[in-house]
Amino acid sequence: MTLLILGTVGFWALTYANPSTTVEAQTVRFSQISETEASIQARVSVQPGTALACAFEAQNEMKAVVGYKVLELPAVGEQHQVVDLTLRTTQAADIVSVRECWIPNE
Repeated sequence: MTLLILGTVGFWALTYANPSTTVEAQTVRFSQISETEASIQARVSVQPGTALACAFEAQNEMKAVVGYKVLELPAVGEQHQVVDLTLRTTQAADIVSVRECWIPNE
């Protein structure tokens, strides 16, 4: 029993000692506005107070990249943020997604 308690406390300490290393992002929805614009709504999660940068990508039906943008997000007091973005494209976008998010260097 003592080993289980120590293991749980150790796991908890390691998880919360450096929580800002975990960054999650997911596309909530996207739509094609026109032949040269698409919109995306994404949800990003990180430790509160941590600034992020996220790359958004639009692809056509042939999976070629037709739009790309890096957006810097300021630190906020919430763990989850909803991001709404309009992305310019060179062709009609078949899919728009969050490519990746990361913690920028200070």
